[in-house]
Amino acid sequence: MKDFINDLKKQSFGPSRILFIKKAFDYLISLNRPVNILETGCHHYYDEPGFTGSFAYLIKNYTKGNLLSIDISFDSIRASKNLNKNFIDVIDYVCGDSVSVINSLSDEFVRCVDLFILDSYDLDYENQHPSANHHLKELLSFFHRMNPHAWIAIDDNFLPGTWIEWKKNNKIFRFETNEKIVGKGSYCDSYLKNCDFQRDETVVIPGERNIFLYFKS
Repeated sequence: MKDFINDLKKQSFGPSRILFIKKAFDYLISLNRPVNILETGCHHYYDEPGFTGSFAYLIKNYTKGNLLSIDISFDSIRASKNLNKNFIDVIDYVCGDSVSVINSLSDEFVRCVDLFILDSYDLDYENQHPSANHHLKELLSFFHRMNPHAWIAIDDNFLPGTWIEWKKNNKIFRFETNEKIVGKGSYCDSYLKNCDFQRDETVVIPGERNIFLYFKS
């Protein structure tokens, strides 16, 4: 496993995601049983494992269990299947709107999930509401049915006081978060904190693109 984590550091994961993966791996292994993970937005870029391949690797080699990956794009699922063909026996893919799919899952299934990874609906820095709102809807689709000991992770977040540069139409744009959190989890963050969930600051790095990890206080 150490070699696998070290390989991630050579790729484009970023430090926050690597800290999260290591912490989540340790936690899931400590359960000493097969684990269940639900992911929205399957990884399908380049030749890197992403969250889909990383947690499928964990399940196949260490914990056993299952990863349910939900994506609205059939092309993304097809590409992810190709990237993760060595782990296809531990991944179930569902093509559809993540909120609708999760709402259709049985209460029994939702209670068996040990880790929820929310990483769908791409973030637009110039119009953040659609992504943040969609991830809040995802959260609400399982929150009142989940095991209270389950962990929740939400990708692509920037802390207050962070600036972001990106290229669009051959121009470089700069966006500043100023005094607020910007990201897929910006609406979920206040909701979860009001429900006695704490955000794990050990996987959050100022100035970086962060994954927010929550568990019950």
